[in-house]
Amino acid sequence: MKRALFLLSFLLAAPVLAIPLLAVPGLATPAFADGRGHDHDRAREALSRGEVLSLADILPAIEKRYEARMLEVDLEEKHGTYVYELELIRPDGKILEILVDAATGEVLRDRPHGHDGRSRKRRD
Repeated sequence: MKRALFLLSFLLAAPVLAIPLLAVPGLATPAFADGRGHDHDRAREALSRGEVLSLADILPAIEKRYEARMLEVDLEEKHGTYVYELELIRPDGKILEILVDAATGEVLRDRPHGHDGRSRKRRD
């Protein structure tokens, strides 16, 4: 029981403690998650070319919209489009997976973590 409470406390506190790191150049740029070399450099280059918005620009609105905090983020290129794959945790402990167009900040898809294969496409 104590271990579960510690783990939950850590999961809720860690993203809050990491928010100041978003202000440090380079740390707010997630690495590509495709396994190719120099992923961090490629992410920084995409940001400098204006192909993606910084995570610091996108994350506050996403966290507010879903009333959740970031646990993990990956920047990937899918079909010629950069997307942020975010994992968020809500105060009730539920984890969400959010797919965001990295160029516009538009939410493309959201679903609960461990979904059954059916995703909810956003129609806002």
